[in-house]
Order: sequence, then structure tokens, then C-alpha cells
Amino acid sequence: MEQPKSTSGTSACQAAVVGAGVLADKALLHYGIGVATEAEVNAQKAECDVCVSEAAGLKFLNAGADAKTGTAAAGCSATPVQAEAFSKASGAEASARAGLIESVVEASARAVAGEAHARAGIGMKDLGAHAEVSASVAKVEAGLTNVPFAQVGASGPEAKAEGGVSWKYTGASAGAYAGEARAGPFAARAGVKFGAGFRNGVPEVDLGPVTVPACSVM
Repeated sequence: MEQPKSTSGTSACQAAVVGAGVLADKALLHYGIGVATEAEVNAQKAECDVCVSEAAGLKFLNAGADAKTGTAAAGCSATPVQAEAFSKASGAEASARAGLIESVVEASARAVAGEAHARAGIGMKDLGAHAEVSASVAKVEAGLTNVPFAQVGASGPEAKAEGGVSWKYTGASAGAYAGEARAGPFAARAGVKFGAGFRNGVPEVDLGPVTVPACSVM
């Protein structure tokens, strides 16, 4: 009888690599090895845009946030072990975007009367490249640039989109739902989500209200 494979050793190894990446990234920035920029605005109409570098008409490691009657914050950093961009906005109309290359590898989210988050990163902390966005409350939209099916909009509590090429997640998905419960590769939600990919090395398929291992639908 075949024994179930233990993933504890793999998980511990992943956690160790990510932890080392976080510490190394902070240490390198502390000693001036790398670049970091961050900004925050709180106003009737708040706009915030930052990027690490620009060349050939493209912005690399860009982040931006906009809000009407609220707060907008954005930041990005780059070191030899990690590069990332993040943004957050909250207010009557809030939008957030973050990308490794503007309009090419970028995630964005928009919320009416709510909050929007966006993050994109590549390096040890992500164990590859990963982008994720979310928007919550009232009318929400979220999506990934150049991924047609990873776009979602809803008049509901929350919308999320995710994509990447990393151990954490390789694939693309988008959904709108009130809540989600996950146990390993299985998940159930009050709403819908569609997509496919590998999460922590396990193939999975998002089929509306449930997420199941890819092998279980064959």
C-alpha cells in the first residue's frame, strides 16, 4: 500500500527560503544595497505614483494608487534578492495597481466605496514571480494585464485576481465572492472563481464555487 507523501519537509524548506529572502532584502536595503521609494497621500483627491526605473518608454517596478476622498499609498523596492511593488487605496472610489513592467506585467484593482490592494514581486520572497490584487465592498473589479480570463467585476463584497510563475502559484485565476474556505488543494466559496494552475506544486482547477486538484476532474 502506497504511503501518502509528506509535504512537511518541502513546506519547511519553502518557509526557510522565503524567511531568508525577507531578512536579506531588509538587510540589503538597510545598508544601501538596492533602491526603495514610497509615498502616501490623504486628501479629497489622492494620487500616488512611484517607480524604480524607466527605459525605452517602459516603467519598471511601478506602483500607483488613486482615491477620491480617501488615502492612497504606493511603494516599490529592488535589491539583488527581491524586487516588488505594492499599492493601496481606500475611499469613495479607490484604485490600485502594481507591476514589474507597466502595462505588460501588471495587476490592478478598483473599488467603489471600498478598498483596493495590488502587489507584484519577483525573487526569493515570492519563490519566483507573483502578482495579486483584491478589491472589497460595493462594486469591485480586479484583473491581470494581458490575461483575458483573469478579469472580474461584480456588485458584491470582494473580487480577486492572481497570476504568476513561482512555487507559491503558477497560473492565473479571478473570482468574486463573499468568503472562501481552503484546505490544501480543495476550496469552497460563496461566489465564483475560474482559473487553473499549480499552488505549492499541486495542480488545481477553479470551477466556479469550488477549487479541486486537477487530477480529480480527469
